[in-house]
Amino acid sequence: MSVTPTSSDRYQCNHCGDYAPAHSFYDAAMCSESCRRAADAEPILNTITHDHTTCVTCFRQLKVIEEPPERAPSAAVGFQYRTENAAWGEKQRPTGSRDQDDDPDLPSLNQQVYAYEVKDKTSNEIREYYPGRKFDRANEPEPTSGVNDPVKTGTICHVCGNTEHNVVDEDLRSNCSTMLVGHHLTERVRDLDTSIDEQQFWDVYTEADRSIQDALEAAVIL
Repeated sequence: MSVTPTSSDRYQCNHCGDYAPAHSFYDAAMCSESCRRAADAEPILNTITHDHTTCVTCFRQLKVIEEPPERAPSAAVGFQYRTENAAWGEKQRPTGSRDQDDDPDLPSLNQQVYAYEVKDKTSNEIREYYPGRKFDRANEPEPTSGVNDPVKTGTICHVCGNTEHNVVDEDLRSNCSTMLVGHHLTERVRDLDTSIDEQQFWDVYTEADRSIQDALEAAVIL
């Protein structure tokens, strides 16, 4: 709750920013139950949105991460493996033509890969290491002048077609089964060890013109 009232008994809600009498607040920080539900649902959606293993349009799992072996650098994150829902493909198509020779030698996500941090006097960067593939900075291909920016490649969802895992495409989502989208979202929420009222989620989500966010806000347990 804001400690600076506009008058002797009006305080600012931490979610919507509106001012209301202190006695009307739902709890110490929120002016209403709807604000409390929205505030509790927001971090769940944010976590899923910024999770590179999940397609935020259809909520299918694109990658799984396994712990690195003991020989891995101390900063290693883990091995990543593509699931059956993902493919390696173009995330952005430039205008104009490109020669096939310009395409870099891209690793497969079926390979073991982990990231580690490099710190020395001249470098502070994140590199990816592929077992069995020699890292040779001296022989890295130089950018080709006079051509468009390189095609952006990475993990794409081959189920819904979304090429940016953390950007919701409502048109693509509308082509997906409502039941499957809801099912995969509840799976991702369980993966976070977060409890919601799944029956309430489905009751709201299956109503006409109700969004994932509407249903999640209704389903958070207060």
